[in-house]
Amino acid sequence: MKKIVKALLLVTIVVTMVSCGDEEFDIFNLFDTVNYEIPTTKDRDNVSKSTFDNSIVGYGWKEIETHEINPDGSYTRENYWAYRDGGGPKTYEFLPGEAITYFFNDANPSGGSFKREACSYNDNGNIISLDGYPMIRIIHFSDTRIKAVVWNGITFDRDANSYRNVFLYVTMQRLSAEDLEKVRTAHNYHD
Repeated sequence: MKKIVKALLLVTIVVTMVSCGDEEFDIFNLFDTVNYEIPTTKDRDNVSKSTFDNSIVGYGWKEIETHEINPDGSYTRENYWAYRDGGGPKTYEFLPGEAITYFFNDANPSGGSFKREACSYNDNGNIISLDGYPMIRIIHFSDTRIKAVVWNGITFDRDANSYRNVFLYVTMQRLSAEDLEKVRTAHNYHD
């Protein structure tokens, strides 16, 4: 039953992503045409594949600040997760060729969940793809922080009477090995 639910969810996400116009889900050009409040792709750091492999892979990265990007390019000032039930900030662990996403989900009785996905990086745009889909675009990178745009899913926009993609502007902090182990334990991670 669990496999059927996962398959239906995956089909729904893929159909939604394909059915949305290119303009709406084009994470590659999301900030090239509008005067956004966050750094544009033209202003982003260039993070090479070597930097990604040596400074991002092998570490855990926890969302410490999360804001929803509005359709007009502004972003919400309050924390995206502050008034939401059923979820919370994610932690990513990037490994060679794969990523593990740790998250909270009220549907899981223990609270913590994790998901393993194939991971690739394209330094022509600072795009991290998970299971073949572009999901994260790095805007700024330092040894301890990543600022990025993350595709979070879809939502129904009542004003427009249609579905739209939800993009988040996140700041992630690199975790120590000890803190990453705490995340793994809290999310019932096992190899």
